[in-house]
Amino acid sequence: MDRGYIGLCYHYIRSHEDIQNVPRILGHTEEVLAEQCRRMKESFHMVTPLEACGFSYKKPDVGDDRYGVLVTFDDGLRDHYRAAEILADHGIRGCFFIPTCVLKEKLPANPNIIHYGLALYGVGQFLNFFDAAIEHFSLDTSRYKIVFVKGKTKVWDVIGKIKQTFKYGLDTHTARRVLVFIYQEFMLKDYPDLLTEIHLTDGQIKAMLAMRHAIGSHSHSHVSIASSALSEEDFHLEMVESKVFLEKKFGISVDAMSYPFGEEKDCLSSVKLLKKTSQYKLAFTIKPIINKRDTNPLELGRYMLESRDDAPVLMERLKMIISKEELPHARGPVYK
Repeated sequence: MDRGYIGLCYHYIRSHEDIQNVPRILGHTEEVLAEQCRRMKESFHMVTPLEACGFSYKKPDVGDDRYGVLVTFDDGLRDHYRAAEILADHGIRGCFFIPTCVLKEKLPANPNIIHYGLALYGVGQFLNFFDAAIEHFSLDTSRYKIVFVKGKTKVWDVIGKIKQTFKYGLDTHTARRVLVFIYQEFMLKDYPDLLTEIHLTDGQIKAMLAMRHAIGSHSHSHVSIASSALSEEDFHLEMVESKVFLEKKFGISVDAMSYPFGEEKDCLSSVKLLKKTSQYKLAFTIKPIINKRDTNPLELGRYMLESRDDAPVLMERLKMIISKEELPHARGPVYK
């Protein structure tokens, strides 16, 4: 493992029942994840979260002379309980990054409201909900209204615009108010158990910890940390209180966080992060690199899988990262 390791970032892991009930959610099947685990164990040292921390802080090497792979999951999704079982079946320990609004406020994280809103209602109806929120909060219609004409407008272009609007167009407080309004006024009335359909419960997380997996912070409500104009209070809620909350609730030490969205514009440099907080030992982006001994532990990379990455494709991507070949960009719709 002294050669370094590659972090992987997963999102939705779907059962056959999930696919039947909500077919528009992008993800990997449980069978694909199991096959990926099997293939990776054959070729790589599977890094535990504890080993990843020790590796960054120059503790003695572990494993063998192969490259390592660390498996992580973002968003605290209900799917991750079954994923944790699959990993455990293969002797792999993962790290699951959880937005604390799920546990503290009993509300979904921002992107997951969008994902399920689009998946359950379609683009047109979701935009009707958005229009109702624009009117409710007296927002500038000319600035934020998104036009969709069925049969004429490209669906994925509109979905991309919706995501960009909530990520970077609206300020963080307004984006959160609008999404919670859509969730509570429309989605929750039709699907009263939607929170537990989307996200993990306390009990599931405790069971995952008992499987010897680790958890980390994924902020509080899933906002872009670097590109948002966060006040000191906002930053403390998103980046400090989220860690402290998880530690107190589950009686553990939380050493790692993953940046929501994870692109360069969403992440702080280690210098800027340390000026604000020294709470974390590890911070993960989605830059597809090999994390080496000299990689800054607060600027670690991961490869964010696409839904098309089955086991053979993933193995090819890992080889490309090792050989520093340029990865294909945006081969399909993305999770964030």
